[in-house]
Amino acid sequence: MNVLVFEPTNFNDTRIAADALKASKAVLINYEKIEQSEQVRICDFMNGACYVLDGSVKRISAKMVLYVPNGVSIEEIIPTK
Repeated sequence: MNVLVFEPTNFNDTRIAADALKASKAVLINYEKIEQSEQVRICDFMNGACYVLDGSVKRISAKMVLYVPNGVSIEEIIPTK
């Protein structure tokens, strides 16, 4: 399984990430270098692509989102005390 880290600079870059997801690769998108309005558009587009491909989405932080293809589960490890 490959995980691609993607840092878009504008909405037009989003196709690269969607094509990778379509090719069964996990995509971690880092939104730190993009304006909030573009972040919302890209999130909406990627969430739609993920839905159509039966993938999953997990927000990692306020500026990072993980998109995985169908068949890949996202599980959190919660430390025990």
